[in-house]
Amino acid sequence: MKTDAQLEADVAAELRWQAGEHASDIGLTVERGIVALSGVVNTPAQRHAAAEAVERVVGVRAIKNRMMVRARPDKEPARGLTGRNDDGRRPPAGAGASGLR
Repeated sequence: MKTDAQLEADVAAELRWQAGEHASDIGLTVERGIVALSGVVNTPAQRHAAAEAVERVVGVRAIKNRMMVRARPDKEPARGLTGRNDDGRRPPAGAGASGLR
């Protein structure tokens, strides 16, 4: 069985291979074979790929993926998430998501 230090080195190497230059954005701790990931990435796909990289390392008992996905201020919120109608007005009080009573 690998020590936590050996496991951490193996996971770090796998993350460097998977994430390349973004690997330094990922925090990594290992305790009793449980790997905890932290940090901020740009996309949900990057968060998922980091967890998959950890799963490939022999000796990992569990993964705690605490990584966050960076908010994208350059993107508009999805329609219906702004609390406004398509014409920019707020729906009347008591109206449901469709603006109907």
